Amino acid sequence: MKCLVFTLWLLPVTISLNGPLMPLYKPKLLFAPIPAMESHKLSSVKILSHLPETSSRLIRHQINPVTMSGPSAWFTDHRRGMITTMIKDYISELGPPVTVPIETNSTGSKRSFYHAVGRNTPMKFHYSFSRQNDAEMVVLLSDRAHLLASICKSTARMMNARNVGDVRSMLNDPAHQAMVRRQFNPYCYEQPVCDQRQKYRSPCGACNNLEVPLYGKAFTPFRRIVPSAYDDGVEAPRTLSVLGGSLPSARDVSNAVHREDITSVNSQLTPFLTTFGQFLDHDFTSTPLMQGENGEIIEDCCSAPDRFECFSIAIPANDPHFRDPARKCMHVVRSDAAPPLDCSVGIRQQQNQRSSFIDGTMIYGFNRAKEDSLRSGQWGYMKVSEDYSNTPGMMPKSREDTCNIKMEDRQAPETQHCFDAGDHRHTENPLLTVIHTAFLRRHNLIATQLRERFGILDDELLFQETKRIVIAELQHITYKEFLPVVLNKELLRLFKLRINKPAHDDVYNSSSDPRIVNAFAAAVFRFGHTLVRQIVGAYNGNSVFIDSLFEHFDRPRLTLSSNGFGHEHMANWKARTGSSQPDSSIVDAIRNRLFESESLMLNRATNSFDLAALNIQRGRDHGLPGYNVYRQWCGFPPARHFGTWTLGLVDHDAREAAKLRSIYRHPDDIDLFAGGLSERRLPGALLGPTFSCILAFQFKQLREGDRFWYENPHPIHGFTTEQLLELKKTTLAKIMCSTAEGRQLMEIQPSLMVRTNQKRWFVNNTTLTATNTHYVTKDKRVEAPRTLSVLGGSLPSARDVSNAVHREDITSVNSQLTPFLTTFGQLLDHDFTSTPLMQGENGEIIEDCCSAPDRFECFSIAITANDPHFRDPARKCMHVVRSDSAPPLDCSVGIRQQQNQRSSYIDGTMIYGFNRAKEDSLRSGQWG
Repeated sequence: MKCLVFTLWLLPVTISLNGPLMPLYKPKLLFAPIPAMESHKLSSVKILSHLPETSSRLIRHQINPVTMSGPSAWFTDHRRGMITTMIKDYISELGPPVTVPIETNSTGSKRSFYHAVGRNTPMKFHYSFSRQNDAEMVVLLSDRAHLLASICKSTARMMNARNVGDVRSMLNDPAHQAMVRRQFNPYCYEQPVCDQRQKYRSPCGACNNLEVPLYGKAFTPFRRIVPSAYDDGVEAPRTLSVLGGSLPSARDVSNAVHREDITSVNSQLTPFLTTFGQFLDHDFTSTPLMQGENGEIIEDCCSAPDRFECFSIAIPANDPHFRDPARKCMHVVRSDAAPPLDCSVGIRQQQNQRSSFIDGTMIYGFNRAKEDSLRSGQWGYMKVSEDYSNTPGMMPKSREDTCNIKMEDRQAPETQHCFDAGDHRHTENPLLTVIHTAFLRRHNLIATQLRERFGILDDELLFQETKRIVIAELQHITYKEFLPVVLNKELLRLFKLRINKPAHDDVYNSSSDPRIVNAFAAAVFRFGHTLVRQIVGAYNGNSVFIDSLFEHFDRPRLTLSSNGFGHEHMANWKARTGSSQPDSSIVDAIRNRLFESESLMLNRATNSFDLAALNIQRGRDHGLPGYNVYRQWCGFPPARHFGTWTLGLVDHDAREAAKLRSIYRHPDDIDLFAGGLSERRLPGALLGPTFSCILAFQFKQLREGDRFWYENPHPIHGFTTEQLLELKKTTLAKIMCSTAEGRQLMEIQPSLMVRTNQKRWFVNNTTLTATNTHYVTKDKRVEAPRTLSVLGGSLPSARDVSNAVHREDITSVNSQLTPFLTTFGQLLDHDFTSTPLMQGENGEIIEDCCSAPDRFECFSIAITANDPHFRDPARKCMHVVRSDSAPPLDCSVGIRQQQNQRSSYIDGTMIYGFNRAKEDSLRSGQWG
């Protein structure tokens, strides 16, 4: 291959743009063309402005691409000819164009191989966590991305580009993009052929957007909301300070900003919040690490710092944890890349192996082949482990080398085996495995209910309908339970993230781009790392087991303990314990001892990883600009100094600002992860303004950009109103209760992501308002109001009965009784009865029952056309809200019963109050 070497001159340093060109993968199948698109054009977004000394306000902010001086400034006819020839020379290495399918038959089971190190090194675990799921597709995309980058750098040399600004201006020039796109089209992405009548999603996410079918598809690049910040403008990681010289080592930043000096437990949040967030992250993000030219694991980055695939972290001499003077390097391999969707610009962008939707790929897999490998082939079921048939189901067996089974585990009475699931990270920690197990069981439970209740026997129909329901439940829990804990009410309102309507909500917008934002994946959604605790635990009802988290990375032992009921015991513990505090600090178990192993790494590499440092280094590898750039994108003023006053770090406390000042030389150098995570939390939220802004924007796009969103009233793939009303009763607690072995999972709170007072009584609610209960609403015998005649049809309107039976034609006065009888009876009634009306989800008064007749809380009265009093033809409905309910005293039957807010005795509660607090509030405190 022809490789053109050149140098760009920057002040005050010189940077070579010539990286080693990766040996090109020689695929049997190649990409076909897609229509041209503007990959890097930035969209306007509405965000919450968080300016000092002003109230929050909604503003519009736009960052424009690099201003260009026009095609003629760069590309003369002579230069066009030279560049076209150069591009053809590069592309000739690819051979003849051949169409590649949207999916391959990969199931993610192929493993990369190692050279000199043992299987259980930290590097092995890290690669296992970030491995390639489809080697053919990953390498194909990587080669094309690297080839496009080489074309860009060679073009820059031919154009005499002198600095990064020149490079970016040239690369964004329409003439250059058109030349590259025209030549590269036969090797670009295949365009899916879509059927708009298709009821079910494609496993890989293709054809969700009918106008741009590749939007959100697995094995396409992440999206950028601001231009990248590569040192060479194309693909070299961000390493330079704006003042010249180098940025601080990511490990130094971690030690300065993210070290946890005192471990503190949050009294309100549970590990269910953390692990559900991780479970969700694995649904829409997975970035593979680069591998060697023959598919081997790269093991020696610390001895080959200039290798293109390597981007290791320097360890300071005085590091408080990594003290071995012979091991002062943390082995890091770069993320793999993919070309932009139109193959027009070679600026490096990272691959996403997952579809960019909340569509359950971590349960079902990233393509049809993977999905099929997880199905049992009977009655719509997913496969389960044959070794644990005594449980409601454990994930099926996988190859032994896919997890960490220690020698002492083999002595356990339970059979030990690795698991298989839609995502390969299912056993990263045992608390995550709890969520995976629950949703696997939930799928099989719903499939059983559909078969038994509706007589559906076709495996494909049962599977697809069940998957559709499980995805809807997953989406509902995300927006109804998870996001309201992470974001405050104002942001939920501004970004339209609240689930407000009882049934359908037509939110789909085909112009919304649902792709996962690179900064969201590489920095913002990693905020959950600060919530992780040092420990994992299990509670069997009698005793608590606690162990160190670092002992259980990628290890199934706890899940399989107690004869397979470790799942329930860990769920019990998760519901009762707290998370770490949501702040900038990260516990030692993942900041110093991530994937720690006794097997030594090669050369001088550390024997464990620092997750905070990896996050920072990964952001630099991905070309993420500094914290200030994202603040500006959100509409916030950039920090110009390290103080916390005007024009400084106004959203940081003095202590956090001092940490940043101690390690960075200029505010523009601050990494997004470090700067965003250390911001002061917004009221009622877990995050500061910058992370909140980006996270809210991403989830807005995920909802509005999903054609199959569960609330959309589509005639083919939408749910009916009745189905949606039932789906919206789903909670994570309901998922856990319905899928656990009942005797093992005793008591959990209704909102699993937040803690509850353990002294309060628990209600056995495994069937209460469940979508799979034997007492379903449609049989009219559990909670639906009485509306049917014994002869069929409906009962008469209550207003008609009133007019017929209770109308007073002549007013008459009783000569023997006084109003004292009436009012004393009313007083007495108020002593022992008081039934509250239902309210909205946020405690608001329900005011619109006449416009929402199907709303569960509503039971309005129809007014007949000839009503003698209510004669207005536009007002023929009497607004009525249903009474609130309570479970029976023994919680044995879920049939609806109404609440009584008074004691059932003649005991003067209408005088003295219904509890001690009310009684005390009425007392004078003197002389009785």
